[in-house]
Amino acid sequence: MRFRRIASTGLLVLAALSATAARKVPDISALRAAADSLFAAGWFHAADSVEARIAAVTPDEPRMLRRRATLALLDDRLPDARALLERALAKAPDDSATQAQLALACYRADAFKRASELYGEVGRAPLSAKLKSFGGLEPYRISGDTASVPFVHTDPLPLIQARVNGGEPVYLLIDTGGAELILDSTYAATIGARRFGRDTGTFAGGQRGSFEHGRVDSLALGAVTVHDLPVHLMDTKRYAAAGLGLPVSGILGTTVLRHFVFTLDYPAGRLRLRPRGRPEAAADTGITMPFWMGSDHLMLARGTLGQGPPVLWFVDTGLAGAAFTCPEATLREAGLPMPADTGVEGTGGGGRVKVMPFSVPRLTLGGAEARNLLGFLGPFPAAMEHGQGYHIAGIVSHGFLRPYAVTFDFDRMRMTLARGATAAR
Repeated sequence: MRFRRIASTGLLVLAALSATAARKVPDISALRAAADSLFAAGWFHAADSVEARIAAVTPDEPRMLRRRATLALLDDRLPDARALLERALAKAPDDSATQAQLALACYRADAFKRASELYGEVGRAPLSAKLKSFGGLEPYRISGDTASVPFVHTDPLPLIQARVNGGEPVYLLIDTGGAELILDSTYAATIGARRFGRDTGTFAGGQRGSFEHGRVDSLALGAVTVHDLPVHLMDTKRYAAAGLGLPVSGILGTTVLRHFVFTLDYPAGRLRLRPRGRPEAAADTGITMPFWMGSDHLMLARGTLGQGPPVLWFVDTGLAGAAFTCPEATLREAGLPMPADTGVEGTGGGGRVKVMPFSVPRLTLGGAEARNLLGFLGPFPAAMEHGQGYHIAGIVSHGFLRPYAVTFDFDRMRMTLARGATAAR
């Protein structure tokens, strides 16, 4: 069914463009329908090409400006996104959706002063106060060059040691499904983390949970130190099982890691950090694919389940014990049976989550393929499937990535999965 929808979307684009060429007057409604269909299906570059046709006729249309800004954010073209959204906001100064989107663009660009103003306008007071507290400080300032941080253990999830605010080493899980650095609330009090109020978020299984906004002075990861970081504070002692009994004092997520070219080297058991903004290193010999960045931490790449069509996966490394999770619709589309309810539960940020194991016959991420993996039905948050305006069909996680050294390069928006000698470089 998905193949048919993608094919019909492509025909719609061709029809719109053909009609445009014939009449020399663009049919904006047809182009808009085509752009919307392509965007919803996750074909972002094609959608942007159609949006560019719309922009040529209506260069100041707020909807087009917001959509092109979203596409720029997905490509991590932050200056472009901010410029488009400032134009859209000038047209509709009180539009809260535009304010929130511009706040996100500024936040991702580490422009905390402007982000604080905008988050205040849309009612995100604790987040606004946290970002405002940085004043003239440069968030995520990095001292040191490269680092290679050993995993204490790799399974069920990678665990490392780090120092926060110059304190003693503590244990942090690595989870690209997390955004800002998460610190245990009790531990945060012992290191003098500043607090700015409570907020809520959506976690595994669609569970809602609360956390506090906070701020710390430093995070030391091996030979590099990140200075002046925003953090989330919550109870992380619940993740003791993933720590194999070691006290888990926090979770290192994508918002910190994206300030580096970072590699989760599973075969070597190391987190490797390199500076961004440098000329590209020698060509990787692994499997390379584009990825996109949704919201503040959703790293997305294309893949397939079973014999199903190409879809977008969220690359979230934090699903302990399995390789994959998805909504029921993805299983149906791939022709896979619904798993039985076995009464098994796991732990997520919002509490206990029911998980129903199932066999994954074939799973791909870009050009990487694996067979006969373990999947869970249940942890995938229902709101994620269409909540960003495009279809996220599932989460690829630890069990799939485990044989590889996985490198995320935000300068080139490229992910590489490498095995063996390549992985050990």
